[in-house]
Amino acid sequence: IASKLLMRINAAVYSIDAALYSLSGDTGASIANALIAAKGRGVKIRVIGEYDSHTTAPWSTLSNNGITVVFDNYDATNAGVGLMHNKFVVIDNRDTTSDTDDWVWTGSCNMTNPGTADDAQNAIEIQDKALANAYTIEFNEMWGSTTDTPNAATSRFGARKLNNTPHYFKVNGTPIELYFSPSDGTSGQIIKTLNKAKESVDFCILSFTYNATASALTNLFRNGVKVRGVIDNNSDSGEQYDSLVARGLDVHLKANLSGLLHHKYAIVDANGADTNKYVITGSHNWSGSAETKNNENTLIIRSARIANLYLQEFSPRYTDAGGSAILLGVTEKSSTIPQAFSISQNYPNPFNPTTNFEFSLPKAGRVSIKVYDILGREVITLLNEVKSAGVYQVTWNASTLPSGVYFYRVQAGNSTAVKKAMLLK
Repeated sequence: IASKLLMRINAAVYSIDAALYSLSGDTGASIANALIAAKGRGVKIRVIGEYDSHTTAPWSTLSNNGITVVFDNYDATNAGVGLMHNKFVVIDNRDTTSDTDDWVWTGSCNMTNPGTADDAQNAIEIQDKALANAYTIEFNEMWGSTTDTPNAATSRFGARKLNNTPHYFKVNGTPIELYFSPSDGTSGQIIKTLNKAKESVDFCILSFTYNATASALTNLFRNGVKVRGVIDNNSDSGEQYDSLVARGLDVHLKANLSGLLHHKYAIVDANGADTNKYVITGSHNWSGSAETKNNENTLIIRSARIANLYLQEFSPRYTDAGGSAILLGVTEKSSTIPQAFSISQNYPNPFNPTTNFEFSLPKAGRVSIKVYDILGREVITLLNEVKSAGVYQVTWNASTLPSGVYFYRVQAGNSTAVKKAMLLK
């Protein structure tokens, strides 16, 4: 992820506005050096950081090379209450020559050695002028001005910030919502999106202490929505893990990570039949501090493709933590109407741990795909929904199952087919 951010910085030609919670180690040094090199070729650089991390070397490297850095105690009235917990960078938005080079880079990723080598993190890049403008408005509010020179008298951090940015965008046809904390009621917007779930919610979160979000997930679960989650720990003050498990929700603590489960994402209806699928991601933990005093940013993206990409990330986190195998997606490969029902041999076969099933459907109808072990016991129902006529591919992750022979049975109306698959680990 750090290398991708470096590519964006190295390609910048006019301006870079970076709001980063932490910079440290070799990773932080590489980001600092890239910003210094950008300044050397004439790029306008502004940087905001978290005061609690101001003693690490890359911050001094920036300042010593003529790059102005302000921290969240720059707003004297706020005096650093809460955290400047943002992780966003805006590239080339402050020029008027082109809209096609304006990028926003954001997510949960800290530019540190542990963040690169040990922690589970995510980042997303979006090329859009309007979205870059909104992030720049937020940056300017903390910076205290629209110029290269910050202004402490007008700088606002934390609870002093205003709800003054646009929230709704459409990027190349994809609806996106943007919220900043603590000014924009972000937790309410997250809960509002979770409540749109008709079939499933999958989430990975570092810190989950916000009771209202836990209650929303509990209500969804009790109304038949499949809720699956992975949380970094159950030791944070006010943690919700134990109560969620006690209520019967399919929630686990992280496994197989040497570092932090540093994600803050949720996926709504990634495998559902409804076309409305959402990803919630950014820097906002599901906590009271994120809602009331920390400086955070959150994106809500309505996209089946992005939802599936995040589901592919979620699958190993969830199965490593003890969750069952996950259907990674159903993709329509062709809308051409086949002449007859058919199912192809899964590929690859043998497989480890992911394989694909492909079937042709000559007319609309309910399709069921079930997998059985060698003793005839059902392992998982991969699909049970109405599909239009066409050719489809189903992707299955069997990482939690032992090696062996499995049988998959596809039924569409009165047509049934059974084939054999070999999992070889």
